[in-house]
Amino acid sequence: MRTYKEAAELAQICARNARQASTRAVAIELWRMAEEYRAEAARLKNGKMPDIGDVPGWFADQMPQ
Repeated sequence: MRTYKEAAELAQICARNARQASTRAVAIELWRMAEEYRAEAARLKNGKMPDIGDVPGWFADQMPQ
């Protein structure tokens, strides 16, 4: 099982890579992963969500609901 710190770092890495991705499909998948790791971190620390920044603007309208 991961620690809060590990899950938060994975979330931040995925979010950063989503912002740098060259295609929308890759960016969306990386952002989905970032949100999953962020939720995992929150479960490990009584709901404390790590900061992963804002959804990259260039694909925010493409995020599945």
